Formats: sequence, structure tokens, C-alpha cells
Amino acid sequence: MKYFLGILMVSTLLFTCTACSGGLKRLVDGSYESGGIRATEESSEPETVGEDEIAQYAYDCIDAAETLCKGGMNTVSAAWYFGIWDAPECEADTVIDRLAARMGFETSFVETNCTYAPSELINGDGNLTGWECCLVTAENCLYAQGIYTSIDEGLKTAKDLMRQLPEDYDNYQDLKNYYTQVAAYAARFEDMSGSYNDLTADITDYEDKIRSAKEPLLFDYD
Repeated sequence: MKYFLGILMVSTLLFTCTACSGGLKRLVDGSYESGGIRATEESSEPETVGEDEIAQYAYDCIDAAETLCKGGMNTVSAAWYFGIWDAPECEADTVIDRLAARMGFETSFVETNCTYAPSELINGDGNLTGWECCLVTAENCLYAQGIYTSIDEGLKTAKDLMRQLPEDYDNYQDLKNYYTQVAAYAARFEDMSGSYNDLTADITDYEDKIRSAKEPLLFDYD
């Protein structure tokens, strides 16, 4: 049930990112790049795409990427914690069940995306420690869900849209600041270097910065 709910949440967020990408594609197909216009389904006459609409598309894509980053970080953090403190206390026949529960996935999903034997999640495989094997397993599960790709595509779409806004647009700098903070968080999410304590400190730091950058935009776009 947890896995179903997780997939439902991710599917909704992926749809949001896809919608953002689709919005950009429609604009490009409608000669947006060359004239800021697009054709509507009701009429063959071109429709001007306003700056506010473009900014809203960009905000929605950044917001979706932020949400995926936060959810993904929670999964990674849970697996990392489990690998350090819980896995050594597990038996081989229970470790995947317990890791899956900690991450909020069905056991079968984790088994499909785990490249290690259960005993390796506890003791390591000779190259990686047990907690590192748990961490890689979490990353494999996130890759299988398309989380990393969706974040990258959402941020790319947002950047492409923002490039079409004049720098004197009222919310341009705030959108750029919000994008910059989420992009930095995404880069950290894709780089699991350092220690678990480093990760937890970084999560707090990045999310505080994102919250501050996002606040000026909430009235207009949320």
C-alpha cells in the first residue's frame, strides 16, 4: 500500500513536470521562440503568450522539482540512517523488508532494484560497506521511479522559459533566485558525498534557503 501511494504521489509530480515540459513544447511548436505566439485549438489565429503565463509555467516547474528533491532526500536519508544503525541488527531474511518499510516502498520493488544480496546490505560487498549498499539501493529505486530525470527536465524547462522573460520583468530576479536554490539542492541530491551528519545539515540549510527564496513568489504564483 505504501508503494502504491508513493507511486501515486510520484506519478502526480511527474505529470506536473511533464505538463511543464509540454507547455514549453507547445510554445516552441507555436513559434514562441520567434514571435511569442501560439495557435489555439479553437482558432488558427496566433495567440500572444503573456509574460505572466510564462512566469507561471516556470514557477510550476521549479516547484515540482523542489517537491521531488525533498521527497527523494527523505528516501535517501532514511536508507542511509537505516544502513548505519538498523541494518547491523538485522538478519539477512528481514533486512530488505525493513529497508523497504523505512523508505516507504513495497519489498518487491526494493528487491527488483537492489543489486546486492541481503547479507551485503548488512556487511558490505568487499568494496562498499553495508550502509553504502543501502544508500545505492535507495538511489536505484529513485532512478527506477524516474525522479532524477524528472527533476533535471523540470529545471531545464524552467530555465528555458525564464530566458524568454525580460530581466526587468517584475518577478524575474525572484524566480531566478528560486531556480538557483532548487538547482543547487538538486545537485546536492545527486551527489551523496560526505557523511550522514553532513547530509542532514545540508538538507536543513538548502531547504531554509529555498523557503526564503520562494516566499516572495507565493502570492503571485502559488
